[in-house]
Amino acid sequence: MPEKLIPCSGADAVAKFKKADWLVKRQKGSHVMLTKRGYMWTLSIPQHEVLGRGLLRKLIHQAGITVEEFNGIRGNGTGRIVMGLQWIIYRDYFKDLKERSIL
Repeated sequence: MPEKLIPCSGADAVAKFKKADWLVKRQKGSHVMLTKRGYMWTLSIPQHEVLGRGLLRKLIHQAGITVEEFNGIRGNGTGRIVMGLQWIIYRDYFKDLKERSIL
């Protein structure tokens, strides 16, 4: 069974990828572009409060790391503290999906 992906913000994802040796190349609008020598991908990370699971999994795959490794990297902590009430709504939404066996 695949590792459960811990949701995080765009800023937290950038911090985690930087700790995995990715470099911030530029920022265009609300997207931060990261590059790494020897990789053909440029990671484009939107600066949303919470990144979607599919997008985050795609970025992790393109970065050449596993979900377990990504979850183990400490970011800047904003992924867990997503503006109080919004985080509670997000958490409850996924709890409901899990109970209905959608996740």
